[in-house]
Amino acid sequence: MQSISDYIVELNPACFERHEFQDVSKFKEWLLREREDTEDDTNSGVFQFVYSVVQEMTQFRFHAEEHFKENNHIAENKRKELPIPAEEIKSKYFDEQKEPPETVVSRIAQNQIHVIDAVLLKVRKVLRRERELTRIANVQQLDSQCLIWLTRQPGVTAAQKAGTKQKLMSIVRKENYDILENRVLKAVLKLCSSYCQRYLRQYGKDFPDSLRIKAVKRLYSSAQIGLKQEVMGSISPVHGIPKPNYVLLHDQQYSQIWQMYLDLLHQTSLMEHAWRNRHKLLQQYFLFCFANVSQFEYGLLFNSNFWISTDIKNNGHFIKNSYFRRIFTVGNSIGQFTPRSESPCKIPGDAELKLKSKCHNVSFAYLPADVALQGVQMTDRKNHTYFIFSEVPLDSQANKTNNVLIKTDVGLFFQLDDWFVNFTGGQI
Repeated sequence: MQSISDYIVELNPACFERHEFQDVSKFKEWLLREREDTEDDTNSGVFQFVYSVVQEMTQFRFHAEEHFKENNHIAENKRKELPIPAEEIKSKYFDEQKEPPETVVSRIAQNQIHVIDAVLLKVRKVLRRERELTRIANVQQLDSQCLIWLTRQPGVTAAQKAGTKQKLMSIVRKENYDILENRVLKAVLKLCSSYCQRYLRQYGKDFPDSLRIKAVKRLYSSAQIGLKQEVMGSISPVHGIPKPNYVLLHDQQYSQIWQMYLDLLHQTSLMEHAWRNRHKLLQQYFLFCFANVSQFEYGLLFNSNFWISTDIKNNGHFIKNSYFRRIFTVGNSIGQFTPRSESPCKIPGDAELKLKSKCHNVSFAYLPADVALQGVQMTDRKNHTYFIFSEVPLDSQANKTNNVLIKTDVGLFFQLDDWFVNFTGGQI
């Protein structure tokens, strides 16, 4: 029987490198799915949990960018990591939220929907020259190939060469919408439609009167109307990031469509990276929430800003070059939360809580979908608590007091907050 220690991310990374664990196809299908009635109940809880974490970190990044605009001396530039003020983090968890979080698709809905509407009113087209048989009365232009065809037909006069159908090969101009800028437009409409649906399912019921929700609804409606236009049926799909043409780079409206496409693709890529590295992502998120719980619950003596990145790349980390240690007071005692290693490039799952000259260890364990909690031996160590994230949906908690099962339907911050309050009030 395997031990819970085998699934601590830093101690046994090989168990998370298997193809089955890294496969992103089902998650991407869930992410871009518009209909809710076909949800996979087996995986949707884990999908939603990872999705919510990425959305939360993305929102923090947006707040960091707004803070940078007014205080551009705090960081080198906007492309790299930016610090998020502690007040913004505290407001996220403790203040009543009047609006749903800002995301890429909500930004488009609130700031750029007029661009989409304007483009859909007059979708760009080009006239292409094609050769085809045309009635004699409608012939306007011939080229060398048409003349060669004409000389090969029997007869002397044009009427004789036109034959019984009275048609000649000529140049005709036809409207064509299947051009690169429209392929990008169609892709933007599809991505907006998918992300709007997921955004509305997640936040629509909780914020029915929100201006942001209303903007996303309007964007979804515009995307659906645009996709149903007759011209869209003739436009081919676009894959990946093509080389942009002059229109996508310099046209006043299509250049904004191009930027929307890049932003939405980046968001999709971000989600895919997050899923492949979800064990590392949730491990770091665990430390992030734990550090903030210790910071907000009690009197704070020392903290530092978290630096939020725009991407997680291949290491699963949004937070980079950050100092996670927190020193706080509980009553008349000084407490300290310290990760094992605070190296900027390596943030472990294990951490220490020190209070009243006593030390307690906490660890984050991740159980993949093919590992059942019942089949894992729970290590019972003194002064050590394991927080267990399981991809297998379970109705009951872990079976020992020193093991805490993380629920996918409750925010991790609040689960840690409840545990921390009980812990500092009782066991230390």
